[in-house]
Amino acid sequence: MEPLWELRLYACDVRKLTDWYTLFYNPQPNYEVRVYCTQEAVYPLQTVVLVFYFLCLVNMFLIRPLICILMDVKGKSKAPIYSALYFLPLLTFIHALGGGLIYYSFPYLSVAISMVANAIHYSLKIDQTLKALVCSSVGELKNVVIITVHWLLLAYGIASLNYHYAFLCLVPFPTLFYILTVRFTDPGEFREIESRI
Repeated sequence: MEPLWELRLYACDVRKLTDWYTLFYNPQPNYEVRVYCTQEAVYPLQTVVLVFYFLCLVNMFLIRPLICILMDVKGKSKAPIYSALYFLPLLTFIHALGGGLIYYSFPYLSVAISMVANAIHYSLKIDQTLKALVCSSVGELKNVVIITVHWLLLAYGIASLNYHYAFLCLVPFPTLFYILTVRFTDPGEFREIESRI
């Protein structure tokens, strides 16, 4: 896509959701004959993803068989190759139908997924005390990487919402909120109260 070999694209402006679905908005000049002129009004935002999926499919057909032959892959090891034959056309179909919806909901989805993933990450810890959560967040490299990825996803979602960049200060808030409020929601405390009664 233009400009070639650069990490930017010349793209048409996206003004509304209907720009992604021009098939359903064909004009009818003078209320006489409908003119069927479907085109990609958001070029190349939809095409570049479809071209990427096509290149993945071509590479899968050209490179993976060579790798399987060279590395003598047999049996269940070929499962990823066969599963790609199912999920690449499925992803192409989903993007062709839902490209506009994905484009407009992506910032909100990334914010929501980041916060839910953060809560799941902390809820899987056995020790839910304040000290243990803080120590594991700072002390273990694996947890630091996971929390950093959650924060980067949240920051990307906030930045792509095109609000004021001061909202980026809220990136650590879900982590701090969970750590500070977990003692009020820990079910272990409720079990202790029930056992006393």
